[in-house]
Amino acid sequence: MTGWDDINSLKDQLQAHPILGDPRRVLLLACHGSMASSEQRLIFDKPEDGAKETSYDALNNTPCLLPSWISKAAARQRRGRAGRVQPGECYHLYPRSVYDAFADYQLPELLRTPLQSLCLQIKSLQLGSISEFLSRALQPPEPLSVQNAVDYLKVIGALDEHENLTVLGRHLSVLPVEPKLGKMLILGTYYCKFAVYSLRFKKQFLFLPYFLLPASVCPIT
Repeated sequence: MTGWDDINSLKDQLQAHPILGDPRRVLLLACHGSMASSEQRLIFDKPEDGAKETSYDALNNTPCLLPSWISKAAARQRRGRAGRVQPGECYHLYPRSVYDAFADYQLPELLRTPLQSLCLQIKSLQLGSISEFLSRALQPPEPLSVQNAVDYLKVIGALDEHENLTVLGRHLSVLPVEPKLGKMLILGTYYCKFAVYSLRFKKQFLFLPYFLLPASVCPIT
């Protein structure tokens, strides 16, 4: 499961089951960092006898965690967790027919997430040309995807015409958010009265979000 709400919802459904919800026969424990320490320790106690992946949201243009089927390799890895500390059993909540339809391996994250943040990291680490560096990956992204990411960063003022980091780009490279949102946060702190200040721009920019404005009208790029 990909979040605490989903885990709790599944736990409630299991607790409503006549067998799985019987605390005398089954002890249901959620595995999540939000659990109290006392509950987390119960996971490692020996029971009495008898007893979600990062993807890309194209609609909102942001990386996110969405429910999706895992790969066969990931299923085997999860099965191994049951015996990591002591002998155990692993139950998969899907039928064999669904497992057989899984891909053998998950698509590499480099091919299923936006490249803008990665491009900024490449430049901040001084690894040279973005396209040349990514072309050396085992499964490199499409050249068009790389070029689109570079052009995007130039438009928002994170890279200059020579693909070097600007002042804004250096700030964005250390923020754990999508560059467009990072620029919005930076400018939101730069201008205390952000909404009022944006009205001072020329008429042609009044209907364009400020965090998408060209570098020529951004005072910190």
